[in-house]
Amino acid sequence: VSVGSYNVRLLYKKTAETRENAICYTVFRNRLSSRLSETLIELPSGLKYSFSDLEEISSRLSSFFEHLGLKPGDRILVQAEKSPEVVFLYAACLRFGAIFTPTDPSYKTRELEYICHDLKPALIVCKPEDQQIFMTFCSKSSQTLKPIG
Repeated sequence: VSVGSYNVRLLYKKTAETRENAICYTVFRNRLSSRLSETLIELPSGLKYSFSDLEEISSRLSSFFEHLGLKPGDRILVQAEKSPEVVFLYAACLRFGAIFTPTDPSYKTRELEYICHDLKPALIVCKPEDQQIFMTFCSKSSQTLKPIG
């Protein structure tokens, strides 16, 4: 799945666990509603993202989570470098009610395996070249994940 200029590989599994939807994003959105056209992020390249971009992209991602069958309270493991797209993903988790769980991209295979086993994420966001690592962990722990992008 491409979000902006960042291509990520999404892996997911359904889970029965549910929790109440988070209201954090609603509070954030209400406070920034008058600033939607203002710049939120400006990259060294000159590319700018506005609060309106955050609203639009996080809404699409949140709808995508629902389409996948995720539920509020599901954990989303994110193995990605810092980027505007990760900010959008975080905002989507807030608005959907998912638990955003970032991992350090420098983690070794053993550390990632422990985190996956302990966390049991419903969705894993990673670079395409890291997909096989996560698929291996999940097959060892009887989790079923499938690539979707």
